[in-house]
Amino acid sequence: MTKLPHGCWICLTALLPFLLLAAMYEILPLAMVIVNSFRSDSTGALTFQNYQTVFSKLLYTKAIENSIRISLQSALIGIVIAFLGAQAAHRAKGRVETVFMTSPTSRGFHLPSPI
Repeated sequence: MTKLPHGCWICLTALLPFLLLAAMYEILPLAMVIVNSFRSDSTGALTFQNYQTVFSKLLYTKAIENSIRISLQSALIGIVIAFLGAQAAHRAKGRVETVFMTSPTSRGFHLPSPI
């Protein structure tokens, strides 16, 4: 195992609050949802009954199908828009280039233009 320099341990220690918050508000609730999805509502025993219900009723299967369709369509539209924006930024010259190359966090400072 490679030893990390002393400065890296300080950086890793600085990540602990983020990891703790991520575990508390994202990972733990997700794990609880997954575990509880296998429990019976009436007895609390582990079962696949909830999944059998979801995949056997037309209402639920149609809702899942619609969700997947909308997700794929919006992802495709987002990719096309991002590609067109990146292509326009790459081809831009002059003053228009500075509009594309301005970072929203830079407060008016422009990034250097690529050669």
